[in-house]
Amino acid sequence: MTDDRLDFDMKQTRFYQDAFREGRIEGYEQGLERGILRGMLRGMEIGEIKGKEVLVSHLLELRFGQLNKDLRQRLKETDAKTLMIYAQRVLDAKSLDNVFADLANEFAWSRFQGY
Repeated sequence: MTDDRLDFDMKQTRFYQDAFREGRIEGYEQGLERGILRGMLRGMEIGEIKGKEVLVSHLLELRFGQLNKDLRQRLKETDAKTLMIYAQRVLDAKSLDNVFADLANEFAWSRFQGY
């Protein structure tokens, strides 16, 4: 019997078909689980960023009054680390400009501190 014939005969067995089906189902389930986990993690990340955005907006409004549309949009487009820097700056900033000053040095410092 040739290898091709043996391969064909083996694929026709009930055992092979059942094992193949189980393997496909397990692969599908594992892929689905990974997809769900990734989605949950991404949702948590988005929720964390949104929460920080709301906090910073609230702190800024308490300190400096109502925020304009452009500033709100800027906050929506900001990552979590930067939002935390803004939240810290609100505590002693004398103006909005102080809060949103250049972050180049701040990022180096925050990495040093482990933020």
